[in-house]
Amino acid sequence: MLRHRAHDAEARGLPLPAAVLALSLLAPACRSVEFSRDADRIENQRGFGHLYTGDSNEEYWIGIGDGISVKSFENTELSFNQVVGPDGKITLPLIGDVKVAGLTVTEARERLTDLLLEYYREVDLFVTVPLKNSKKIYVLGQVRRGGLVRFEGDMTVMDVLSRYPPNQFADTENICLIRGDPRNPQRYQVRFEEISRLGVTTTNYILREDDILYVPAGAWASFGLWLNDALYPFRVVLNTVGLLFRTALIPARFESFDEVSTRIEEGQGGGAGGGRGGDFFF
Repeated sequence: MLRHRAHDAEARGLPLPAAVLALSLLAPACRSVEFSRDADRIENQRGFGHLYTGDSNEEYWIGIGDGISVKSFENTELSFNQVVGPDGKITLPLIGDVKVAGLTVTEARERLTDLLLEYYREVDLFVTVPLKNSKKIYVLGQVRRGGLVRFEGDMTVMDVLSRYPPNQFADTENICLIRGDPRNPQRYQVRFEEISRLGVTTTNYILREDDILYVPAGAWASFGLWLNDALYPFRVVLNTVGLLFRTALIPARFESFDEVSTRIEEGQGGGAGGGRGGDFFF
């Protein structure tokens, strides 16, 4: 296609080398613009790619999976409980789908009220979020049990690490709190031992949704983990050889492992030092 465009440009009076050079310079520029738009769209999402986030310690932002309760004492038909769908919407009588994800509870009440005033003279709505499922934090690294943790609001580092404590391999003086941002991520050092043993709470930070608590491994633990990974292929080979060796010791008169299992259950086989007859070894 580039060649056809070059010939078209030449027919219009442009020299062929100049036309090819102009088109070759234009093509990367177009791709760059397209990529830039996509990157800007991604970077507009706060946190770690979530669209509907805010500081829930100040005011709750509705997200996908939250359970919303709408009550009206004057118009009881407007009272309902719904879960915000994957598209960020709930469904109202007469109106249909309304997007509420990304709004605060106050903003959601105002939007629903404005829409319903087209059908009712007066609308009294009370909106609450009794089921808060959309806010999460992450606890990763050398912890006994971690992963995705529900953010309940007004949570500190110690609140989370007391529930998901570091294991014996952790470097507890260099735990990292990561507050993600596409351009300017923030990182804070957490001194767990200083907090738990001395009561110095300067690094006991208040958490926000989408925060990451990363617990690194200590120096010796890091070496052990590296050694474990380095030896993994050799362990696989040794285990495979051992399995083949044990298989070779089973007499040929047994047609399959299923038959061996049946014989064991019936008490007809045994190990090297037991069983009835010692027909095979494990």
